[in-house]
Amino acid sequence: MAQLRPVFVALLGIWFFVSTASAQQPAVDPQLLVGEWVGTWVAPYIRGSSGDYKLTITKVDGDRVWGHSQWSGTVSGEHDFEGTIRGNVFHYNSTNGRNESEYVIDGDTMKGWGKAKIGESNMSLKKKK
Repeated sequence: MAQLRPVFVALLGIWFFVSTASAQQPAVDPQLLVGEWVGTWVAPYIRGSSGDYKLTITKVDGDRVWGHSQWSGTVSGEHDFEGTIRGNVFHYNSTNGRNESEYVIDGDTMKGWGKAKIGESNMSLKKKK
């Protein structure tokens, strides 16, 4: 029985490593983010507030991301942004300091939220081919 103890400990260690590694979100190749993403925004804090949303990622360097965002519909606006990518999560702040967004990337789609001083909106985007 004492001879099986090292084998058991090794198997337990392998199981732990494999289970925690598979629980983490897969990393996204940041260079695949470059381009235009289009979709919609909905602001539940204002009844019926929604519209079109376009996110253009112009540059990626390591985990840093730069681009431009514009939206139209019930309200409209635009801003440049700087952000980061960690695994499959893309987070940015507008360069004017007024907006913040975060998306979970799944292949050619992104879903997440955007915040401004007046509230938070839900975003859904697809990469334009």
